[in-house]
Amino acid sequence: TFIASGGVPKFTITAAGVAASVPISFSTAGNGITGSSVATNPSAGTVGEHISVTVATPGVALTTATVANVTSQLLQAGDYDVSGQCNFLAAATTSMTVEACGISTTTAALGTQETFTQNATAAMVIGANFTSQLAPLQRIKIIAPTTIYLVARGTFTVSTLSAYGSLKIRRAN
Repeated sequence: TFIASGGVPKFTITAAGVAASVPISFSTAGNGITGSSVATNPSAGTVGEHISVTVATPGVALTTATVANVTSQLLQAGDYDVSGQCNFLAAATTSMTVEACGISTTTAALGTQETFTQNATAAMVIGANFTSQLAPLQRIKIIAPTTIYLVARGTFTVSTLSAYGSLKIRRAN
């Protein structure tokens, strides 16, 4: 129980029928919230929690001009900073014109303009190599468990294109 008595906030704890009031105080002195100095990660569900999800090459096969999920992560209710990277792996003769990479709360869908990046060029054949696109950092606030998707789209002809990459998630609240 929380009680403000005489302008002093107190928590009252009752255990085994015995009540005890403990005064609490807040201070503006110091340097704010102190972080860990032993290089440990915050535990799941706490502010600062870090989640990393990676799909290795060759990843998922793309169909030209169609958005596909590269990877996903189920998040609990909270406030998150989410970013990602998509790598596009082309076959030796694949001709590419568009690559897009984004973060979405909808499966296999690119969101609004600020949720993805896109590179459109004249047709190019890069051989059996890869190119990369970053998914911009986004703040995602959710009130119920929600799956976050790293999505990719490529427009290409002649041969094949796949996408692989990673999601980086930090709990902000």
